[in-house]
Amino acid sequence: MTKIYEKRGRFCFRDSKGKLHKCLTQEDAVAAGGELATEPVTIKVSGVPYEVPIESVDLPQDDLGE
Repeated sequence: MTKIYEKRGRFCFRDSKGKLHKCLTQEDAVAAGGELATEPVTIKVSGVPYEVPIESVDLPQDDLGE
C-alpha cells in the first residue's frame, strides 16, 4: 500500500503495480487500498529557509467543473 496524498482536490495513491488511483474523498481512497500518511506533510515556501505544514499554506483550489 502507498500513502494517500491530495492533488487538485482529489485523493490519490499508487498501488503496488504503479497504477494511479484517484478518489473524491479520503475515505474512498482508504477503502480502495491506500493508507493515510502518519507524518505531517510539509512543503518548502519561497522566501522561508525551512519547510512548513501544508495546512498552514493557503493554496488556490482548481475549478474541477463539478
